[in-house]
Amino acid sequence: MAIALHLPVTYQMGAVPSISLLLAIFVGGITGGCISAILLRIPGTPNSVATIKDGYATTRNGQAARALGLAITASVFGTIFSGVILIAFAPMLSSFALRFHFPEYVAAFLFALTAVPAVSGENLLKGMIAALIGTLAATAGISTIDGLPRFDFGSAEMLSGFPLVPALVGLFAVSQVMRDALGGGSGPEVPRQRIGWRATLPPFGKLLRHLPNATRSAAIETTVGILPAVGGGPAGLIAYAQARDASR
Repeated sequence: MAIALHLPVTYQMGAVPSISLLLAIFVGGITGGCISAILLRIPGTPNSVATIKDGYATTRNGQAARALGLAITASVFGTIFSGVILIAFAPMLSSFALRFHFPEYVAAFLFALTAVPAVSGENLLKGMIAALIGTLAATAGISTIDGLPRFDFGSAEMLSGFPLVPALVGLFAVSQVMRDALGGGSGPEVPRQRIGWRATLPPFGKLLRHLPNATRSAAIETTVGILPAVGGGPAGLIAYAQARDASR
């Protein structure tokens, strides 16, 4: 939405400043999604779904500033990492993406599903059921392959399928609000915390300790993000699964 609103501003700008502005808005919006994920257990973007698991738990422990600082600095590192890769290999990556056809899309879909067991933990059955429901919901609307309508039930509104952002709001935001309302304040109380920009800056030693994890996650997300039709959501889940397996 912010990119759409700023498009008229770029009409009188050069190519480099206008693309830089729109890219900065996009990166800022994606990064900002971690704030609500960490503080409220509501992902601001699909990319922040993996941030909920440990981010909100850290807030519950009274360390919201620490979680926000690590999330933001990791996002800055990942942005620089992927930006360098894009600048260096953009022609190669574009030709690679154009070679994607039906078999590659199926393989990418199955590859994204490999993150489900990793993030489900002990609730593997629930995770697989949720993945199957999500897969079924994703088939509604006009097929991008052959242009035929699927599972629209004769409704014109269903031709566009289930938009991702409203689906995320319904799955996470509404459920969290209802959980808090029905709990009547009886749940674990979140400690009152003062969060300033100085409190969110991680110590330099801690950043060095997390550097291998940040590098591995950035490489995974950049590689997965290059694949057409996969996107940042599955990439974040796959990187989180690998980080959890590698952590002591």
